[in-house]
Amino acid sequence: MIPHEPWRDEAACKGHPTEWWFPEQGAGVPRRALAICHACPVKTDCAEHARTTPELFGVWGGVHLGLRRRWER
Repeated sequence: MIPHEPWRDEAACKGHPTEWWFPEQGAGVPRRALAICHACPVKTDCAEHARTTPELFGVWGGVHLGLRRRWER
């Protein structure tokens, strides 16, 4: 079970289709998700979650997997 993280309650993505943040492999960067993340009040918490978990798929805090991998190097 995933533990509840209070910042998720304030996320701008809440209520939008999950597939916007988790596109099919090879579909490219999901610009719609990035646009929503850009204005999100908890994008820093979300990006930090992806960095520390680590999340292997999707956009988190306005950061897609390719960019997270580059940051890791």
